[in-house]
Amino acid sequence: MTTPPLPTNEKERLEALYAYDILDTPAEKEFDEITQLAAMICQVPVALISLIDKDRQWFKSRVGVDIQETPREVAFCSHAILQNKLMIVPNALQDERFADNPFVIKEPKIRFYAGCPLSTSQGLNLGTLCVLDTQPRSLSEEQKFALQVLAKQVAEKIEMRLKNKQLDFQKELLQKQLDFQKRIFLLVAHDVRSPLISMYGIAKLLTEKAINPDEAKNSAQKIQKDIQNVLSNLDHILTWSKLHQDSSAINPRIETFAVSEYLTPILEFKSSKAQKKGIHFSYCLKNCPATIQTDPFLLGSILRNLLNNAIKFTPKGGSVFCEISQEYQNLKIVVKDTGIGMSEEIQQSFWTGVGITPRKGTNDEQGSGSALQLLKTFIYLLGGKIHLESQENQGTTFTVLLPLNEKY
Repeated sequence: MTTPPLPTNEKERLEALYAYDILDTPAEKEFDEITQLAAMICQVPVALISLIDKDRQWFKSRVGVDIQETPREVAFCSHAILQNKLMIVPNALQDERFADNPFVIKEPKIRFYAGCPLSTSQGLNLGTLCVLDTQPRSLSEEQKFALQVLAKQVAEKIEMRLKNKQLDFQKELLQKQLDFQKRIFLLVAHDVRSPLISMYGIAKLLTEKAINPDEAKNSAQKIQKDIQNVLSNLDHILTWSKLHQDSSAINPRIETFAVSEYLTPILEFKSSKAQKKGIHFSYCLKNCPATIQTDPFLLGSILRNLLNNAIKFTPKGGSVFCEISQEYQNLKIVVKDTGIGMSEEIQQSFWTGVGITPRKGTNDEQGSGSALQLLKTFIYLLGGKIHLESQENQGTTFTVLLPLNEKY
């Protein structure tokens, strides 16, 4: 048996395969109908839509077999994706590549194979539409043509499937923005109006000289702190509203810029802030691309919010770690702290946006919860994903994946 070599564009091929988000998904009627049609046209017992993963061959659709996947090294399709045309093996026992293949010498005792690559619009072969038989045979010219046409339809359906998912995502995003807008108005009422009422009461006592000088000094300091908190909350709200000044604001402004040059100053500034609080701060940029295409304002806001949150809820003597790397077609940001963590109730509020209440930081820093809601919105705007792991008094880890080279 000949182990097939990796395609010369294997890295790009795998990145494309993962970007289509089709592996390990349930059966879909439109793909099953194509495999059934292929089996009927070619008059064979087995037809498969096969996708070649890093170490396995996985079947999106199958007729005539029960297994869902096989090791990649024994897959006929691993050879078929190396070329851009229909590959036919009339008799596997007479082909040195497959004569001692376990699927040839043992059940199901494959003899005939014909596979047509599933090629993307970028020319990357994700897998094949293939037909198999337990008897040596060949295909007529009409059957070959039909198999190639069906393979092209499978590739188009895979791409259309992704476009439909992106459309659904945009609809979901718009609804989230509308829901979030309602929550912002509630936050304004709570985070701006309430402190103003408190400040008004203190100011009235000061003007009426109803408190002694020491109390007056403390009250003035409290007013100053409340004003800073209100301004911070207003900054969050104004930042969010900036994105919604017109309909075009729903689409981020994509630019090409250097990753390290843009993100390192943010990391250094937050490192200085953490050190002033007595927190050990460390970071690394690992295998990052030299340049990326995304919205720099949104990316910077995401990183700042993650780091601000980690520093705010980590006590003196604790640590905050940030790693930024590339994972397939995503920029991956991980921020891990040893802080006070989140209860299950707080985590639920983070995901739903319901029942958000202010939480003070470990150094009595004020907060409203609006910053993390903004964080989620920015990530959704870039088509990204966020994962949260947290336990009370054991710290929190945020993991963010942002797609590279995609305009959402």
